[in-house]
Amino acid sequence: MRSLAASLLAVSLALPLAGQEKLVESIEVRVVNVDVVVTDRSGNPVTGLTKDDFQLFENGKPQTITNIYEVRPETTTAAKPSVGGALEPAPAAAAPAPPPVEMRQRRLALFVDNSSLGVFERRKVLDALQKFIQRDMRPGDEASLVAWNPGLRIVTPFTDDRKLLLAGLKEMSTHTTTASDLQVQPELIKRRCNEYLESAKARDLTFPQALDMCIGGVSAFSEELAHNARNVLEAMRLTSTTLAGVDGKKVMVIAGAHLPERPGLDLNMWAYQLFQQYMRGLNQMRAMTETSHNLQTFSIEKFAKQANADNVTVYIIDAADARDVASAENASAVDPIEAYAKFTNTAMAYQTIASITGGVMVNSTNYDSAFNTIAKDLGYYYSLGYKPGDDAKAGDRKIVVKAKNPDYRIRSRETYQPKSSEEQINDRVIANIYHSSVKSDWPIRIVTGAPVREGDRFRIPLQIAMDSNGVTLLPQEGQMVGGFNVYLAVGTDGGAMSKVSKSPQSVKVPATAEKDLRAKPMTYDMSIVVRPGESTLSVAVVDQISNNSGFARTKIVAR
Repeated sequence: MRSLAASLLAVSLALPLAGQEKLVESIEVRVVNVDVVVTDRSGNPVTGLTKDDFQLFENGKPQTITNIYEVRPETTTAAKPSVGGALEPAPAAAAPAPPPVEMRQRRLALFVDNSSLGVFERRKVLDALQKFIQRDMRPGDEASLVAWNPGLRIVTPFTDDRKLLLAGLKEMSTHTTTASDLQVQPELIKRRCNEYLESAKARDLTFPQALDMCIGGVSAFSEELAHNARNVLEAMRLTSTTLAGVDGKKVMVIAGAHLPERPGLDLNMWAYQLFQQYMRGLNQMRAMTETSHNLQTFSIEKFAKQANADNVTVYIIDAADARDVASAENASAVDPIEAYAKFTNTAMAYQTIASITGGVMVNSTNYDSAFNTIAKDLGYYYSLGYKPGDDAKAGDRKIVVKAKNPDYRIRSRETYQPKSSEEQINDRVIANIYHSSVKSDWPIRIVTGAPVREGDRFRIPLQIAMDSNGVTLLPQEGQMVGGFNVYLAVGTDGGAMSKVSKSPQSVKVPATAEKDLRAKPMTYDMSIVVRPGESTLSVAVVDQISNNSGFARTKIVAR
């Protein structure tokens, strides 16, 4: 998947690049917003708090909360703080001043892992999502439906059209799948291991030989599990990336049943237990050693921290029935220790993702309850703003939010990763592939020419037309000097994304010619090379002095 994305786009410029000195040095002081869910001990949302009710720490250092926005329905009967600190029902009251419009925008991406979900569980999840869409989506809310089959597929791109979302749900629910190899293979491996054991009992093999043969099959399967887990996590990361460059409340819901923290642990434990009574000194602790190289904790935490950097809260629906020892796919008896390891191996991974991002993991077949929790969190939360420390250290910073009232329960993301201006514009270019609502301050448009085949690729000529008044020019020795950067990326509904390319261009005209320059649009000619098929081209033009930016996108059909 990564190699496909990397080779999706190649850029060929029709204008020479011109190097230039940086004309203006700008230092941006950004306010970081941390969304916080506050509930009482019974799980009811708490309303009416101010910034004085919170404490916020970055890397252990207290931070000054510069602003706070509360999101709640216009009238509410949720709990509110009383003078004595106890909670009492709040009468219907007018909501406080709402947050800015861009912060109220709500976007939800549903990621369904079909490689681990059984058909029955998947339909129950989609039925619950359908109720959520019909009951809880507000006008202007956007949602996207994403499936891992294996292989990432965007079934329904981000849209606020309920009819399109419901049609996508119908397609996902009627899509027939059989049990994947990852679901079927454990039973086949167990059957072979039992055959090896019987051969050892019949003295056709020694017990060590039989165990080695059994563990060989288990280890190969464990490697396959680890490979699939890494691919699933990468697909989750790509899904989070589609939300990174847009504003508002961003939520990702992951529905699955198998994402082991230590792939193959439960099957290794089963195998050692099978031979334990025949081989002295053999114990299940060896299973921990056998699977140590497949440990996914780092990758799991890396994805969670990536979601935090994208300001995405992740909710997990753990369809544990697919790991149930009594499931139809599991014909043989399962040892309780193996069953516990199998269950917790994934549950711990899911819980790690939810906790780090400030979401919730729901381990229940009551999927309606899971979406009710998401709807409540979307309806009641606070957004706390603070200016991050001047520590120039790159990487993740630990965030802790506390309520001064000990009766309140807090959930928020646990890390924050500063992003440079360049990284933020890259996020917005990617987001522009999948969203039609990326804010654009500079009118630009794209004109594409006919694709020309070059081997197994197609070259497509482009012209980017932009309002010439969007370019900032400064006087310099009788000249008017400025410049702009052109950013491009291509993505497909299959989830493949190219890297964002950047092309800096300088503008220099005599001072007497500025009026003529402003009188007509500026054009920029180039070409891109893409794979055959349909894709979306995203283009951004950013002024080098004012950072004024314009975005446009267009569908490309290369055949």
